[in-house]
Amino acid sequence: MFRKIRTFFVGALFTTLIVLGSLNYLNGRISQPAIANAAKATVSAKTALLPSADASDVQLSQDDQYIAYKDKEGFN
Repeated sequence: MFRKIRTFFVGALFTTLIVLGSLNYLNGRISQPAIANAAKATVSAKTALLPSADASDVQLSQDDQYIAYKDKEGFN
């Protein structure tokens, strides 16, 4: 009986270590900037009329085709 309990806890320990290691690795990958040289990135001026006057957090898609913004209703 003791052997089964010990096997369970050893397995749980290794599983926990693997999961925490994976999460740490992924967190490091996510926190890296998307643009390698963010200081050298250029921004060009674009104008667009948004249907909401309360728009905030305006973002342009990578291919300059779509605009995302947040208003009272959520993301659009």
